[in-house]
Amino acid sequence: MKRPVLMTVIAILQSLLALPLAGTTVYLLWLAHSPEIQAESDAADAAHGIMIGAAVIAGPAIVLCIASWGLWTSKRWGWWMSVLINLGVVGILVYSALDDNSVDWEQISIAARFAVLAILLLLPKARKFYYPARAVRSASPVME
Repeated sequence: MKRPVLMTVIAILQSLLALPLAGTTVYLLWLAHSPEIQAESDAADAAHGIMIGAAVIAGPAIVLCIASWGLWTSKRWGWWMSVLINLGVVGILVYSALDDNSVDWEQISIAARFAVLAILLLLPKARKFYYPARAVRSASPVME
């Protein structure tokens, strides 16, 4: 079955959200062991703090990468995973951005990226691609 252009765009966008998080995790792991950090007087505390940051980012990065792979392989679970993680991130970022009667526009712009992807995933064409119509049973009983 040929993949529609919309599905390819959705998979690319999901990958573009996942890969920077994965890259940031790898960068933080490298940074924690870099000579500049190790040369500081409180190197153990600094490295430990950076490792905690890497662990916090690694969770969503792994989930987003798995969801992206599911979309690329046209799996239904990939669609579900993508929808749920994108809506969850939107909810968390919007709630966080509207804290203390002020608006953090940077968080809103990041949330908008996840929201656009969630909306694209919920379009009828995308849902039908991941939930194809089931074949009508020819031997279905008919009540008369």
